[in-house]
This record gives sequence, structure tokens and C-alpha cells, in this order.
Amino acid sequence: MREVRDLSNCEIVWFVVSFAPAKEGRFSLQRHASHFTTLDNAVEGLTGGTPMSLDLFEKQIRDRLPLA
Repeated sequence: MREVRDLSNCEIVWFVVSFAPAKEGRFSLQRHASHFTTLDNAVEGLTGGTPMSLDLFEKQIRDRLPLA
């Protein structure tokens, strides 16, 4: 997805978050990165990818989770 250099030129800001352990087994969201883009670039980026099956998507998520 193409980004714009300055906040004043963007229409959408994508926030990438990470999860940090918090109290009592809970997690809190922390901002990891911000990406500035336009609506046109966002639509192009979201629709331009190669789709994958739901099974493959879920497997990749499970593979990244720590074993409990």
C-alpha cells in the first residue's frame, strides 16, 4: 500500500498495534506503527492482494501463537 509523506496529505491512517501483557491475565493494545495513505491507495492495496483460503489464514495465525 502506497503511503503519503505527510499527515496533511492523508485521508486514512492505519494503526498497527501489538498486545502487551497487563494486569490479571489481560492484554493492552500498544501502537506499533502508523501508516498514512489516501483512500484510493488504501482501496488499491486492499483489493490488489492475492486471496488465501480461510483454513490457510487460520493456520498461519495458530502457528504464530505461543503454545499454552
